[in-house]
Amino acid sequence: MRFTTKSALALLAVGALALSGCTSGGAEKAGADALTLLRDESAKALQTALTKTKDAKTVACTMEGTVEGEKIKSSGAVQYDSRPRAEFTTVDAKGESTLTRIVGSTIYTEVPAKERAEMDGKRWLKLDLVAVAKLAGGDESSAELLRQSSGQLRDMDPSEQVKALVSSAGLKVVGEEKIDGVDTVHYSRTQTPEEFMAQLGKRLGQEPQAKAIEALKKGGVTEIKLDVWVDEKYQPRQACTVMGKSDVTVSYKDYGKPVSVDEPAAADTADFAAMLQQLKDLAGSVPS
Repeated sequence: MRFTTKSALALLAVGALALSGCTSGGAEKAGADALTLLRDESAKALQTALTKTKDAKTVACTMEGTVEGEKIKSSGAVQYDSRPRAEFTTVDAKGESTLTRIVGSTIYTEVPAKERAEMDGKRWLKLDLVAVAKLAGGDESSAELLRQSSGQLRDMDPSEQVKALVSSAGLKVVGEEKIDGVDTVHYSRTQTPEEFMAQLGKRLGQEPQAKAIEALKKGGVTEIKLDVWVDEKYQPRQACTVMGKSDVTVSYKDYGKPVSVDEPAAADTADFAAMLQQLKDLAGSVPS
């Protein structure tokens, strides 16, 4: 089953939403004053940017780059609140498009029409990260690890980009630059896998964190580089993340506009976790 294997592994490799709350401690100014504050008093200004970005709760975005060595282009919208939702279309190097929806910790991928017969006619493949993690011998912290440490969906949440700039040392102010004709301040920082995962350690625990660091290093990741461009409204306009073979640039717009993402009907979905359970049961019933 080409679709099931490829899509599920790709989603596990690149998909997850990481969300957490923060408060602001910075003064707010507008226009040119905001750019000056963002450039010269970055710590305070980025706290303001973090709060403003999180308060918006929704954003539209486009994404382009390379994920695990494969070219991708995506566009869609994200609602990043207590129960995140997202819908986006990804186009691969062959020009084939895939529609994906996110509801909480569950990822739904549209099955190509020509392959639905293999899925009993179902239109959607459901990937419940918590259920899959438990089948693999993990728990909810393992599912959280998938959500927190991977790339594509994390990149779609602009508040995560700002939080990563604020959370530890090493921040550099590159200077003022225009993005799509808009004045912004460009920030950059580079982390080791240990520093990257340390941001998530309190919620994941030491053992999952150590496994994630090992996996990153086995994948050839020695550093994670993040660049973010923030405009005079204290909102990210663009972010670029380089991690091993992945190099993704995301552009953001339409903060605060309503986002509607419907959860596919259960009758029209094939449950990947249930498929794994069936394989596990089958393997267990075979005489040794």
